[in-house]
Amino acid sequence: MDSNLPGAQLFGRDAHPLVAAVPPPPGVTQDFINPPIAAANAPILVGIGLAIAGLMVVMRFYTNGYLLWRFGAEDGMMHRERREKRLTG
Repeated sequence: MDSNLPGAQLFGRDAHPLVAAVPPPPGVTQDFINPPIAAANAPILVGIGLAIAGLMVVMRFYTNGYLLWRFGAEDGMMHRERREKRLTG
């Protein structure tokens, strides 16, 4: 086996080379050893998701606490747990 084939260094002398099932489109070179990072925008997307989720929580507390003047058990559980930790810890 030729040791210059992709994957030969990764999997040993008797390994089969890494071959794509479909050839890449014209102008694109396949790189199995050092592929481009697909999740480069992940921190931005996580930040946007957290901002939207935080806004929804604030809207729920505003609606239940200020407009409706009622809180259910599900609304206060997070605050109760945090208060107990602060008092005991």
